[in-house]
Amino acid sequence: MFMYDSKEFDWRLITSYSFEMQTSRDDLAQIEQTWSELSSDWESDQAHKRFIALCLSLGRLDLAGGHYREIGEADPTKRAEAERRIAAIIAAGTEILYSQRSEKPRGQPRLFLIALGVSLSMIGYSLWLLYRQWFL
Repeated sequence: MFMYDSKEFDWRLITSYSFEMQTSRDDLAQIEQTWSELSSDWESDQAHKRFIALCLSLGRLDLAGGHYREIGEADPTKRAEAERRIAAIIAAGTEILYSQRSEKPRGQPRLFLIALGVSLSMIGYSLWLLYRQWFL
C-alpha cells in the first residue's frame, strides 16, 4: 500500500482546483514539457512537486497519475518513487473531493415519512373496505 507524507505537498493548491476537463492544447503541451523536464531530472523533489502542482492547477491529475504509472511499469528502478508520487496524487484528489462535498438535503426524511404515512393509510383503508364488503 502507498504511504504518503502530507508535508510533501502544498495543499493550498486544492482550493483553486476545478473538475472541468476542458484542457487546451497549450496546457497539454505545458504538462508534457514539464514531464520531459522531470524525466531528465528524476531525482529532483522540486521537479516532482512542480509537475504535480501544474497538473493540479490545470485539473488534470489523471495525466499525472498516468505518467507516473507508465514510468513505474517501464523502469523498475523508478517504481518506488513513481508509487510514492501516485499516492500523493490520490491523496490530493481525495482531498479535493472532500473539500467540494455538499451537505445532504435536510427535508428528505420528513417527506419520506409523510409519503409512507399516506401510503399506509390508503392500504389500511382499502383493507377495511374489503373486510367490510366480505364479512359484514
